[in-house]
Amino acid sequence: MSAHGAARRRAGRARVGAACALLALFVLPPAGCGDAGDPSPPPEAASPVQWSVTSRALRWRADGEAPAFSRVDAFTGADAARAAAAWTSDGPIPARLLPDGLHLEALDAAVLRGPSDLFVDPALLQRLELVARVDDVERVELVLAADDGALTEPGPTAEAHDDGDGRRTFAFPLTGLRGPREGRVAPFELRFVGSHPRVVVAQIALRSDFDAPSDAPRVLLRGGALRRGDVLVPGRVARLDVPAGARARRLRVSLAAAGCDAPLALEVRDPSGRVPSRTLAPRASDGFCDLRLDLAPWDGSAGALELTLAADAPPGSAALVGAVLLLEPAPRAEPVTLLYLVDTLRADRLSTYGYGRPTDPHLRGVAADGVVFEHVQAAASWTRPSVSTLLTGLEPPSHGNRRQGLRVADDAPTLAEALAHAGFVTASFVTNPQGGQWSGLERGFDLAHEPSFAGADRVASSLTSEAIETPLEELLAAHADERLFVWVHTLDPHRPYRPEPDDLRAVTAGLPRPVLIGPGGRDVADDSLAYDAEILHNDRMLARLDDALDRLGLRERTLFVLVADHGEAFGEHGRLEHKETLFGEELRVPWVLRWPGVLPAGRRLSDAAGLVDVAPTLAGLLGVDAPAPWQGRDLSPLLRGDVATTPAVPLLAELLPEDDTRPHLLAALRWPYRLVCEAGPEGLVPLHLFDLDEDPLERDDRVDDPALAAPRASLAAWIGQRLALAVQSERADASDAGLRRWLSEMGYLQDDR
Repeated sequence: MSAHGAARRRAGRARVGAACALLALFVLPPAGCGDAGDPSPPPEAASPVQWSVTSRALRWRADGEAPAFSRVDAFTGADAARAAAAWTSDGPIPARLLPDGLHLEALDAAVLRGPSDLFVDPALLQRLELVARVDDVERVELVLAADDGALTEPGPTAEAHDDGDGRRTFAFPLTGLRGPREGRVAPFELRFVGSHPRVVVAQIALRSDFDAPSDAPRVLLRGGALRRGDVLVPGRVARLDVPAGARARRLRVSLAAAGCDAPLALEVRDPSGRVPSRTLAPRASDGFCDLRLDLAPWDGSAGALELTLAADAPPGSAALVGAVLLLEPAPRAEPVTLLYLVDTLRADRLSTYGYGRPTDPHLRGVAADGVVFEHVQAAASWTRPSVSTLLTGLEPPSHGNRRQGLRVADDAPTLAEALAHAGFVTASFVTNPQGGQWSGLERGFDLAHEPSFAGADRVASSLTSEAIETPLEELLAAHADERLFVWVHTLDPHRPYRPEPDDLRAVTAGLPRPVLIGPGGRDVADDSLAYDAEILHNDRMLARLDDALDRLGLRERTLFVLVADHGEAFGEHGRLEHKETLFGEELRVPWVLRWPGVLPAGRRLSDAAGLVDVAPTLAGLLGVDAPAPWQGRDLSPLLRGDVATTPAVPLLAELLPEDDTRPHLLAALRWPYRLVCEAGPEGLVPLHLFDLDEDPLERDDRVDDPALAAPRASLAAWIGQRLALAVQSERADASDAGLRRWLSEMGYLQDDR
């Protein structure tokens, strides 16, 4: 690999529009979500009716005053004394209230402690704003309280700007709060750190984006899961108009409490005049309640659903009111589609692909009942760009999510959006922040589980497949009679490799210890065996998932798809782990599909495929039109056996560095040749060329072989054409302390894997 820095090409195509579809909401009623007089009918005794989503555009409208969740404490004017009384400070000199504000001084850190009754609720999109004059202040920290009242480490980083009158405004985003603090009373401290900080506080405001009416759907967060909707406060009536002539049979809305620590009573009135009640639990961990109404009595006539909060609800409280799923009978039995990604899984570490250790006994059985692609190339050698390609059908230069902290371009349609538009209920379970909301990949999902839902953002273990087992089974059970798409992203076997002892014994029993030498002569055999053991752990969770599908009667009509985002190196080309090279150990990934009665059993395809082909292929299998921008191929005819082969279209992979200290690498695979190039100031420079038929381990570099000049030139020209399609992409906010801590524990912030 060349050592000199790579120049980065940037295209001028700007992001346009917003492709975010209005997301609908759904969950099982959790424990603690009371219900009296549920109007939902019992399940039909006859054969189950299949459902599809017919409308995601129904919107709530509310009567009465707009909600207000702001609280402003001003330290000047008539109410200054009242405001100051709620605040305390530590230090050698107590806070003093003077005409121009609240004065604080200290030797090394001035501290202002907030009132204990101040509510911080991420679901209300709140932020804390501080207006102050500061001298000798290096930084301002927001420190929140944990469940036991003890203060934790500093939280979100303040965004500061000068007001032009000697004052500065510091804004702390609070939407990134995680875990048990969500929806709880959260005392906090503001710390002014410096050599001898002097501070004059003029105003502190807790503000919410819900204070101002907006037509855009809001992001609602409960229990680590994202939904879209609005809020309802006491004194308002939320009304949902259902148009006449709708063939819908069920209407589903999700509800949750916010801004309080006591249950909320909600009245529900439908056109029949019934007034059932719902009791909404206050804590984030209790999630959403699911309100389901049978629309059959409406008989296709127009009607309205009304929601009202009890008049005695606590001040500042609100109900989170989701957008709607309006369901109607589907014309035919629809499959459950389960797209399951195993992070960091290289294909040649699976017995399904010929590996000698028993890392995947269950997957091997799945493959025997389905179809296996033998040669699959990832779009990058790390998660962010590769998963973005998987879910958008676009190569990294075209979707824009090519570096740490970027997002998928807004005009890049996702697989979830395409399936939601076609009538699928869509859900995601993501345990790696690189593949979720932080990358803009929650778009199109009715229910988007982020890593915090299972605690995957607070531990340094990568064994996350077990954490999603129960919620995934609950979701499948709740929507077994609907057209459903579920996206799962598990982390095992990503580093740190910390397998369970039984799994490690299983992959080492009776087999010799491998000889693997990494950079500097380091023995990496133990790491390699631990990696194998984590693959086995994931395989055991796959077996449990299949058992759940059997119990629910879903296995025979489930399209199950297993893929990986990239591989892992163990010194094969002098590097370890991933995001290092574009050699096969980091790029070759599995792709296994099973759909009983639709896809042939035991078929293995030698045609080269890429993660860029997954979205269009699934759309083809499900009879859904692929969005025009997608660049991947629909390989569904090949899977069904309708055609013998497909055109040998090149497949692109990219490794775009975070800075100029490392090269910008691109690879093109057109079987059997893989060309690796570096993009520099003088254009593309071919670095490596391999004939994978003759040299699958890429040990014989033929980049200078005159006999291969034609494929070298052709692939280099094609890479240049694809690179010219590069888009600019907006950066994602990584200021949340929980996210940064997790990224550091998992190695992302140290060397950006």
